[in-house]
Amino acid sequence: MSATPWRPFASRRALGAWRFGDGRHSIKEASHASVRVCRHNDCGWAAGGGGTVVTDGISMMNNPSPIQPLRFPLYWPEPSRLELILRCIPIFGWIAAGVLERARLDPIADKLFLQFEARIEQSPEYWSDKLRKRISRALIDSCVKACCWPHSHFIPQDSFGVMIKSRTGNGCEWDAQFRIEKALGIVLTGKEWQKIADLTLDEVVDVLAMRSEAGGLRG
Repeated sequence: MSATPWRPFASRRALGAWRFGDGRHSIKEASHASVRVCRHNDCGWAAGGGGTVVTDGISMMNNPSPIQPLRFPLYWPEPSRLELILRCIPIFGWIAAGVLERARLDPIADKLFLQFEARIEQSPEYWSDKLRKRISRALIDSCVKACCWPHSHFIPQDSFGVMIKSRTGNGCEWDAQFRIEKALGIVLTGKEWQKIADLTLDEVVDVLAMRSEAGGLRG
């Protein structure tokens, strides 16, 4: 994933160091516990509705309905040279750069919002055990409140980065991170947040479930 977009007036909250589980499990290992096979449509957006979801048989069930998962576009609009120059000019340059950034990112954010707004509630239970249900509910509730999503109808294949608006949220992802840490009693570093933003919701649930099984999540 590309680095989190520059924002002129936002400062990242200091996050304490935290290691996953007892050190035997990494985010990369956890992400490999659930292998996704997705197809891409012609407009450059990842479309997983018709893809096959292969899991470890524990945490995620295959989504039975053809719902397109939330994904960032494959081809990301990079900042123009003017925007990069304006970022180096205090006050007025920062403001102008912020306007140009929103002009780049708002169409993406709007498309994702409309895609999600049209999604209807799903009846299947995606997680089969109480721990993963609790973790998924904390993640979803935190994202809905912090990022102003219109409802909570997320599916396991959704990009967690989209859920917290890590690249389009104009800072609301830090509110989501704070709420998640508070709800689950954990503290993640900035690098760890960047890594899990590359995962799906289901994969993040698996990562945090591993930490809980090692005694690192508040009950």
